Amino acid sequence: MNFETLAILTLGSRLDWGLGNPNKTAALIATLMIAVWVIAFIWRKGFWLSLAAFGGLGFCLLLTLSRGGVVALLAGSIPLFAFSPRPWPRGRVIAVVAVLLALIAAAVSIERSDRFTKGISEPDASISNRLLIWKKVPKMMVDAPGGWGLGNSGNAYMQWYQPTERTEGYRTLVSSHLTWLVELGWWGRFWYLFGWTGVFALCWPRGNRRWFSVITGVWITFSVAAAFSSVAESTWLWGMPGLLLLLAIVSHIRNQTWPGWRTSAGIAAISGTVLAGILFVGILDRPSPTLADHIHFANGRLTIGARSPKIWVLPDHDVMGRDYGKDIRRSLNEHIIDAEPIGFVSSASNLPHQEAMIVVAGGTGRELGYLKKRIQNGGRLHLINPAFSPGELGVPEPEKVHVFFGEFSQSPAIFAWRKVTTSLTELPGTTDYCPSWATLIFREKHE
Repeated sequence: MNFETLAILTLGSRLDWGLGNPNKTAALIATLMIAVWVIAFIWRKGFWLSLAAFGGLGFCLLLTLSRGGVVALLAGSIPLFAFSPRPWPRGRVIAVVAVLLALIAAAVSIERSDRFTKGISEPDASISNRLLIWKKVPKMMVDAPGGWGLGNSGNAYMQWYQPTERTEGYRTLVSSHLTWLVELGWWGRFWYLFGWTGVFALCWPRGNRRWFSVITGVWITFSVAAAFSSVAESTWLWGMPGLLLLLAIVSHIRNQTWPGWRTSAGIAAISGTVLAGILFVGILDRPSPTLADHIHFANGRLTIGARSPKIWVLPDHDVMGRDYGKDIRRSLNEHIIDAEPIGFVSSASNLPHQEAMIVVAGGTGRELGYLKKRIQNGGRLHLINPAFSPGELGVPEPEKVHVFFGEFSQSPAIFAWRKVTTSLTELPGTTDYCPSWATLIFREKHE
């Protein structure tokens, strides 16, 4: 029975250890493969136990078919080789080489082993898609000085930065580091980089504490794995790095070797320099003759073209579709609509107080209080397939509201609106979903 047959019989698919994602499992296994070498550092005869555990975990790593996990392991192995005691006994060198050759042979024989070389020997969609996302990260950071908000990076990319012809869906930016750097504001970004750099400063091997190389290796492995996939969101992956970091901190306290202010200043300088580089790249990516590329997000308000547009939209997925950001960018790029600044808010509470055309798609009861205030202050609303009745909105002057309903809309509110306003337009051939919403908005703006 060869390796490939064994893998199919035992798994039938990529190994995930119940984490739901083979890349997360690979990151966990890779950190454990580095961590087991602490036994060899603290116990003279522990080398063979460490090597056996390393080989067994390496077999599991191959079953995940995760290239990021393999790269992370190789990166984390560097401090182990650099700081391991010398000279290396010939017997141990032969044993290590034998284990590595066995793992390489297993990798070659495994089903879909070509996955490990894709991106080098031939183009790979997984890699090219990542690069397409990552090159927009500096601009996303510059466009949102206060951050896009935790959990919002994937949607922000799809709506405002993903090429309009692409249809891939993303929850994150397929990198823990880049995801959080985009979601945090500039101060959060600084402290994020400061924290990671500080960890490496605390764990770096010094003097006779060669075993610190294991801690450094584990954190390098974890860091590299988190660079290639969104794996650091799993709390399971923080256990081993966190435990080893705690041991390093205890060692520094006991030996009174805690880094001084010069180290802290150096960490701050490194973090600031990295952010300055990102800022510079992001600024270079901003100039464009296309209005759709001029994005700014702050205080829950996203604007295209200018920070004080005269059109503000409260979107709804059922009415405008989930790709409304792509739709408006496509319309601007293809000159389907006039190039005019426009703003979007996820909640009516974020609408600016300036005079503007307010477009509400769908709508829910929780937004009505803010919309009432806009009408009372002299504002004018354009409602597309509203889910609420005029009585719920409390319209004192019906002429302040222009309502649009799809010809085949299923909303019961349409009958109530017909009774109170003459400013009602029926959209032929549409239901509650209005694919031409962008054209509709700009047409109304110029009438």
